[in-house]
Amino acid sequence: MFASVALAVVLAAPAFWERVADPHRAQVEALIARARGEMLSGKDGPGRAEKTLREALRFDPGSFTATMLLGEAQVGQGQRAAAALSFGRARALARTPAEESRCSLLAAIENSRAGRFDQALAEYDQHIRLGEAEGDAYTNSAEILMALGRLGEAQDRYREAIRLEDQARPAIPGHDRDEYLALAYYGLGVALDRDEQGQAAREAIARAVLHDPRMALLDAARDGRSDVFFVPPGDVHYYRGLALMVMGRPREATDAFQRFLTEQRQSRWGKRAETHLLALAAGVERGRSRLRLVASGTVHADEGISAPVIDALLRNHPDVFERCLDDAPGNVNETTRVSLEVELDSAGVVQQVKGPGPEWASFVGCASRRLKEALRLPRGTTAKSGWIRLDLVLAVRR
Repeated sequence: MFASVALAVVLAAPAFWERVADPHRAQVEALIARARGEMLSGKDGPGRAEKTLREALRFDPGSFTATMLLGEAQVGQGQRAAAALSFGRARALARTPAEESRCSLLAAIENSRAGRFDQALAEYDQHIRLGEAEGDAYTNSAEILMALGRLGEAQDRYREAIRLEDQARPAIPGHDRDEYLALAYYGLGVALDRDEQGQAAREAIARAVLHDPRMALLDAARDGRSDVFFVPPGDVHYYRGLALMVMGRPREATDAFQRFLTEQRQSRWGKRAETHLLALAAGVERGRSRLRLVASGTVHADEGISAPVIDALLRNHPDVFERCLDDAPGNVNETTRVSLEVELDSAGVVQQVKGPGPEWASFVGCASRRLKEALRLPRGTTAKSGWIRLDLVLAVRR
């Protein structure tokens, strides 16, 4: 009778059987908890955490959590290739598709940082196949494809990144949609430029500048002040060179391309950079006006109004705002984004234009007149009256 009662108590306590099946479980959990604390304990924390996690893995080599944390500890020590291997091992131990996808993404990023481009691309492809990928994964993998010289595939992935960002990102709390779109458009512009599609490249870079009017993303990446990085690292100077050309800043563009050639002496894109330097030396990118229109585009259109049609019409009239630049406020001394709200009637005719404030009244008046002349939508492209928002980026020539 006593034995039967004792057995019933044991059967009611599954933790007992877990301890029997895995006698080191509590010890492993304690080591993982200690490692988490060590990761946050200072400069040498990741190194101490790595030792603790290796001890945990000695007891339980199949621990997904310990293997993932080991990768993070190695990232904290700058051990990029080792971290990529750890994340790859964690993927094999993953318990859900979401965990597997996360492991592939982290392995891809660390392989990229380590310059292991073939391995990085394989991990990005796996991440995308799992169906968990967002726009930044396409942007990152496109950058790898460009580094490998596969420009057409890179362009396709940049365009897919832009499509995904346009469709999905605005609803995500805390997500900086401008940053993700800017990076995708910058990458597309560089890929097109290296493919010698000059006009398309300039249009893509201009789109990027709409979302990053002061080139803050590129400057931060150049100076190591952000999590944004480029592969190979010196590529950021090529990106800056193209953007500075579009913004009408030839001297700074020259410096950027020269720095690219210094840091990437063996780059397959060196000849293309030299071509840009020759054009800059010849003064092709210089202009006369104090201000320059860097980019313009439709960032909002009411339902029933086609934003692509608006943008196509503006591309057909590239000088639509040029005559208005002298009407901009005289105190514009840096790159500035200007938003214009344009009202269209049901026939697609401009009715009125609103600007950012009274100091822009002259510029808005000129823009209104120019848009009424140039922005005539084809019949049937609008079903009702509505508003569109045009964003312009103006830069001071230097």
